[in-house]
Amino acid sequence: MALGALFSAQLAAGAHATRWLYLLGGVATASGCWLAIAAGRAERRGELGAARREVRLAGFVTASGAGIQALSSLASLFAAGLASPAGLPLGTSLVTIAAAGFAGLLGGLSGKPRPAGYVSSALAAVSALAWLAAL
Repeated sequence: MALGALFSAQLAAGAHATRWLYLLGGVATASGCWLAIAAGRAERRGELGAARREVRLAGFVTASGAGIQALSSLASLFAAGLASPAGLPLGTSLVTIAAAGFAGLLGGLSGKPRPAGYVSSALAAVSALAWLAAL
């Protein structure tokens, strides 16, 4: 009986840590998306060199934050169990945040900020909503 209580307390502490990790990654992902949208504005003003430099940084920041969020979602998914009621929202969160990071990274590598910033922002928002639905 005491061993089961200890194990459930450790699972609760792990779930708490993955929530903070997801939020930390969310800050990085949102910052990267904001940088990509700002680079799109610089591109629209005609500052092509500055826009390409900014979108490269934005792609790296977005991909890093999305990677942190994806690992956190994966840990939460395995902790909750695949067949649990939280499995589908966590799986959706994992897939959409991975797609957001990939879109941000591709935008950074190609130097095209305008579509990448909007797409990665929309996918990150869907991922956050799915993650909140799993709580």
